[in-house]
Amino acid sequence: MLHWSSTVSRAVVELLGDDLVISQPQIRPLHHTAALLHHVGLYVALGLAHEILYVGMTDRFHTPSAIGARLGEHLTEPEKRDTWLSVVELPLREDLERREVARHESRVGVLLGRPGGHRRGTGKREITTLRL
Repeated sequence: MLHWSSTVSRAVVELLGDDLVISQPQIRPLHHTAALLHHVGLYVALGLAHEILYVGMTDRFHTPSAIGARLGEHLTEPEKRDTWLSVVELPLREDLERREVARHESRVGVLLGRPGGHRRGTGKREITTLRL
């Protein structure tokens, strides 16, 4: 299982390019979700040793702290509440359309070996899973 590291962070930043509004994603404990104020973006849920457990997205323009709100919804599930201990927020430009945010979610999921329920996109560039 892949773990979040500076190498992984750099690969994700490079993949998201100018659509990412920060240059150095940070790991935050999940009990600080109220501090996740972005309306549009991706999030990566991490376990005890920063293993990558899940890649998700939100694009809720009318929800304060949308990423934090979405994580709160996930954490109503006991298995996630017990295993998701920290998160990396990847805020994206707020002018992106939903399909663009979903495409980024799929691409990052494939890169990190966590594509979830998303089918591999038919984008112009082939993305391979990151191997360390």
